[in-house]
Amino acid sequence: MWNEDLMFVAAEPFEEHLVISVEDRLGPNKDELLGKTIIPLQNVDRRLDYKPVPSRWYTIEKHVVVTEGDKKKEIKFSSRIHLRVCLDGGYHVLDESTHYSSDLRPTAKQLWKPSIGVLELGVLNAQGLLPMKTKDGKGTTDAYCVAKYGQKWVRTRTIIDSFSPKWNEQYTWEVYDPCTVVTIGVFDNCHLQGSEKAAGNRDARIGKVRVRLSTLETDKVYTPLSVTGFAAHWCEEDGRSAVGYTIYLLLSAQYDAHVFHAFAAKDALSPPPFSDPTR
Repeated sequence: MWNEDLMFVAAEPFEEHLVISVEDRLGPNKDELLGKTIIPLQNVDRRLDYKPVPSRWYTIEKHVVVTEGDKKKEIKFSSRIHLRVCLDGGYHVLDESTHYSSDLRPTAKQLWKPSIGVLELGVLNAQGLLPMKTKDGKGTTDAYCVAKYGQKWVRTRTIIDSFSPKWNEQYTWEVYDPCTVVTIGVFDNCHLQGSEKAAGNRDARIGKVRVRLSTLETDKVYTPLSVTGFAAHWCEEDGRSAVGYTIYLLLSAQYDAHVFHAFAAKDALSPPPFSDPTR
């Protein structure tokens, strides 16, 4: 009798199998298989509340080939093992850094709470980008932006052959937790025809920045948000910098009334702390 709990990470569409084997320890680094059972994850019950799922008996089998004279005979041994197996949707599996997570909701959608507000992001333009590749003998950059918050990714169009691209695109996300982070990255598209980079190369990252939503005052539009080179600063007026490249963003967070009153009790919020974009 073991009475132990083991946890594994599984991903939809649950095409894999859970393999349970029972082994006999004969000595150091020497084990003998007594039997195993294979459980398709698609047949496993889902747990959505505090109640444990019912346990079940599973058959474990072992196939042994016995030689009798010139003949080989396969003998199958079987026994049973008592297990409680479930897919628990009450956990959130982190696929991001714990310090810069954009989604803390549980896996099961049935457990999601209503959204508390809306995040608006405007990707305006960039200036002073450096050449990332050569085309027709000269340096060039075909820049686009990618933004991620929660499970939603967005991507702007690619501005061809420009060190000062203008996108002027706007996106929105539903917010479920203000203690989360939106990430914006700038990339060079190396898959366009005419570039001298080999096909199959990944798009080069020019830079990225993260903004923590809890540092944004509600119902206030921050424009332009100026991020320069690999060091970021806050700019509420049209300030420019001559050091490295600069990307201009527009950010606004609008929360429901009960969330707004919770933030109003705090002191004035400081500009967003930007993380190291090289990480």
